[in-house]
Amino acid sequence: MIFGILGSKFNWDKNTTGCLIIVAGLANTSFLGFPVIEGLYGKAGLPTALLIDQGGSFLIVSSLSILVGSIYGNHSESLAKVPVKILKFPPFGFLVGTLIMSILDLKTPEILVPILQLIGKTMPPMALLAIGLKFSLDRSSLASRFFWYGLGYRLILAPAIVWLIYRHFLLTDSLDLKVTVLESGMAPMITGSIVAIQFGLQPKLATLLSGLGMPISAISLLVWYFLLG
Repeated sequence: MIFGILGSKFNWDKNTTGCLIIVAGLANTSFLGFPVIEGLYGKAGLPTALLIDQGGSFLIVSSLSILVGSIYGNHSESLAKVPVKILKFPPFGFLVGTLIMSILDLKTPEILVPILQLIGKTMPPMALLAIGLKFSLDRSSLASRFFWYGLGYRLILAPAIVWLIYRHFLLTDSLDLKVTVLESGMAPMITGSIVAIQFGLQPKLATLLSGLGMPISAISLLVWYFLLG
């Protein structure tokens, strides 16, 4: 809503608006989030982080990000075709499959577990490689106001909004509140950047937000960690 309204009000390029909605709108709640949460709060913080990632970030990147890409991308398509694109998006198919297995209480065959673990281990390096191949840093990129708009929202405004809302429902010193705020302040999601690139939504900006966002978020996350007590 924020970037959609701002883009319309200030006549931003459609691709730029879509890039900010997808990339800055989604936090890196697993690849970056899980180790950070476990490192700061131990394994006790992981159940909340897992719920935020699987029930929130991953679900959105598998559905709404495809909708945004279809609307703001170079090859905008009719909304009638969007459900088909979402269903054909591999992560969404696996998500639906695991939900069905959970509902039916079906367990993953033991013979498949080592294979799935091996595939899972290839995801982080492949994701980083995909971003790295598009990554290029120069002064003009760092001077781009859109880069700082995206990081400002992702690292500062988003966790601030979450804290302002959730402090009315959770104890201010509770682990759930601390994990929720920190997860909302993670750097932009790598998968979101890949989706943005696929739809031609400012590939350079998308890679900068997720790639450079990770080391910069180390500072902001540390600040939030101490502010949360």
